[in-house]
Amino acid sequence: MKTWLTVLVLAAAALVPTAVDAASLKLGKPSYGGPGCPAGTASVVMSGSTISLRFDRYQVAAGGSTGKSFDRKACSVSIPVTVPAGQAVAVVGIDYAGYNNLPAGTSSTFKVEQFLAGGRGPVFTKTVSGPTRGKFAVSSDAALSWSGCGGGVTLRTNTSLIVKASGGKAASASVRTQDVKAAIVYRLRFKAC
Repeated sequence: MKTWLTVLVLAAAALVPTAVDAASLKLGKPSYGGPGCPAGTASVVMSGSTISLRFDRYQVAAGGSTGKSFDRKACSVSIPVTVPAGQAVAVVGIDYAGYNNLPAGTSSTFKVEQFLAGGRGPVFTKTVSGPTRGKFAVSSDAALSWSGCGGGVTLRTNTSLIVKASGGKAASASVRTQDVKAAIVYRLRFKAC
């Protein structure tokens, strides 16, 4: 009887998931490119169970002295992530922040697609119409797509920012660190596997 009880206790203990340590996740050197994030103007920071993307010069402007009716910039980011053996990771939510200076008759559109390399992810679009001036912040839940158990995975992000102006009114939008602490923040969930 004691032998069976010991076997049952050990079997039950094997079924209980172990705590997953977010600190054991390792980020590789990110690569990025596009007119929204020229070389040396983007950074990636991990803190606890979040990964933040920060941009120094991701901004668009139209109307006024620009002579343009619209302006568009884009940025693609690739972040290699090493997931420890026995663990898997997924993005469960994404927070976006930026700044708009939009008179009446102007608008901005911020678009983000996030996915694990080899797959596709949801596309999030935020359009704001003027008049408005100030920071914006939006949170969205992500469709869970778990990494494999241990090993490497690449977190990919494609973004674009567009501003449209009419009647010569100057309009601008940005997702720069001068305007917001972090432009994009990925909230992660970990599980034992």
